[in-house]
Amino acid sequence: MAAIARRAILLLPALALRADERSEIYSLLATMAGDLANGLASSFVKGFAWEQAERLELQREIETLLATAEVSASVDLREFGAKGEGAEARVDWYLQMRTRSDVRIVKQKREVLEMFFVRQDKRWRVKSFAPRNFFTYPA
Repeated sequence: MAAIARRAILLLPALALRADERSEIYSLLATMAGDLANGLASSFVKGFAWEQAERLELQREIETLLATAEVSASVDLREFGAKGEGAEARVDWYLQMRTRSDVRIVKQKREVLEMFFVRQDKRWRVKSFAPRNFFTYPA
């Protein structure tokens, strides 16, 4: 019985660490969703641990989206797990886009994205996500 209690006590810090990581990643995602809703493409892409060229390409995609529509965004962290030096998650993203040319036209996108996160400069950043075209305006 004492051995079981000792093992449980040893696991508590690891569980707390995972809870902190989950909270930090959720905070990053919520900030990114807010950046989209506030039309801040350059702030949105700061959440990515990508090379400058990739980040600029994504920023252009986001700027095109924001020039075309007013965006409301929400996220829900569905699954989360540590993986090597990073973390992977299934994130339910929802976008509502009201076109700037005709506010009566509203398009919606909702998808569970597979996302991988890494620490960069002591902060979590998105390393990859799929599907890659999620943040483009639907035709």
